Amino acid sequence: MQGHPLLLRLVADLLQEEYPEAPHLEQLQALGLADLGQLLTNPLVVGVHRKEEAGMVLVLDASYQRLSPLQKEILQAVAVLRGAFSEQAAQVCTQGGADAGEIRQALRGLTRRSFLQRVTQPVGYRFQAVVQEYVRLQINNLAKRHGQAIDYYRSIALPSSDWKEIEDTRYLLEIAHHQFECQHYGAVNEMLAVCDRFLNLRGAYSLLFEWNQRLIESWQPQDSEGEDYSWALNRLGNVADSLGQAREAIEYYKQSLQIFREIGDRKGEANSLGSLGNAVNSLGQYPEAIAYHEQALQIFREIGDQRGVANAYFNLGNTLAKVDRVPDAQAAYRNARQLYADMELEARVQDCDNTIQRLSAAPEPPRPQTQNPFVRLWQWFKKLVRAVLS
Repeated sequence: MQGHPLLLRLVADLLQEEYPEAPHLEQLQALGLADLGQLLTNPLVVGVHRKEEAGMVLVLDASYQRLSPLQKEILQAVAVLRGAFSEQAAQVCTQGGADAGEIRQALRGLTRRSFLQRVTQPVGYRFQAVVQEYVRLQINNLAKRHGQAIDYYRSIALPSSDWKEIEDTRYLLEIAHHQFECQHYGAVNEMLAVCDRFLNLRGAYSLLFEWNQRLIESWQPQDSEGEDYSWALNRLGNVADSLGQAREAIEYYKQSLQIFREIGDRKGEANSLGSLGNAVNSLGQYPEAIAYHEQALQIFREIGDQRGVANAYFNLGNTLAKVDRVPDAQAAYRNARQLYADMELEARVQDCDNTIQRLSAAPEPPRPQTQNPFVRLWQWFKKLVRAVLS
């Protein structure tokens, strides 16, 4: 078994656990592993890695069959988790009602058999990748195990009102991961919607793009899910635009706009139009941007969405200012300001005031140049000389 360090450790730990007083390779036969050495030297098994993998399956099978029911339950419960996990995670995810002491003792036994490794940062346990994959193959009901993981992460996730750093959303995103594995894409969408604004405000655009793109690529929505899917497209467009990928954002917005129109969601339609206006504005396509914003403004007015109307006015003002239609831009900003003031959105009112002030500031007239007295004296002298000579 030279050259197969993990396999060697698995064999050694198995022998040590089964024959603690005098472990020896000859005892492999009693464990059903008499063919292990022949397998690793068999020329018909091509490639070192294939031999090692086949050998590890034999050893893992032999060792796994000798585990207690509680140890098997723990392994299957935590095999769906990502990265290191704590004793608490093992206890919460494990069924059967074992107490903390029994869980701790079982984990130590699994460590001695090299099914798990102890880690210190964070304190807990983790799998070797090949061992974790082996254990996952032993699970009969993966959805059930992912459900247990979801329950665990829900029990320790911070409420969104307590979030202060990006790391605080970690457990919510772990819930989203396990919802992904269960193909519950509507639930994933809900998780991402919860943390969208928080992560946007902290500039976590790449993280948001990765999650939302994965959702859109995986989700085949039913008719009843069209609205949620369209909002997810809009969200993906927003982060793409924030990452400077305006052309990609436009495609996502156009897809969402089409679906919103098909299902008759006027608010969604107006939001997509406004987003399209902002995206094409960033590309310098100002006439098209104005048209999108005016369409959004009209729909928001018709459905009585005051915040939507205010936002549409503000966005329209931004584009009008770009084409030097200053009076029209100022009028749009003033309309937005009035609506924001009615809703007591002071930060947005201040945004409008700052923009109006900037547009209203007339350029300073050029100052008259004060002529140097010596220059005037020299000019007078030249005139005098010309008069004398003439």
